[in-house]
Amino acid sequence: MSGEAGIPHADLDAFHASVEQRDDPRLRGRAVIVGGGVVLACSYEAKARGVRSAMGGRQARRLCPEAIVVPPRMAAHTAASRAVFEILRREVRERVGQPPLPFDRDPGADLDAAVDAVRDRFGSEALTRAALLGRDPGMEMPLLPD
Repeated sequence: MSGEAGIPHADLDAFHASVEQRDDPRLRGRAVIVGGGVVLACSYEAKARGVRSAMGGRQARRLCPEAIVVPPRMAAHTAASRAVFEILRREVRERVGQPPLPFDRDPGADLDAAVDAVRDRFGSEALTRAALLGRDPGMEMPLLPD
């Protein structure tokens, strides 16, 4: 390790659609929308046609009529999410030597306390890098175990 601090970032925006593509090979490489009345998630193929999460289902189907719409399978998505976060936790422990900050545990957690925790552990430069990394469109890549 170079001694330089960093914050890992995993873009999971297309996560639910990626789970569907992982579990059904017929969906791989195709536009997938998870949800119905509202887009809960969509594949990168659907995103390329302008579909976005939280978009109305009618608008999404107008933008991408070839999309395959599937209902959410929360049990499968929850299991995959747990597996992904376990990988992330293990990688952080191995690379940093300490457990990750618990951002994924409590969405209602105090943001100021989380920022202070990052600053205390990694320094203020890490906050700037994390903010820039979070806005980098080149970081879009699904992360799912096979």
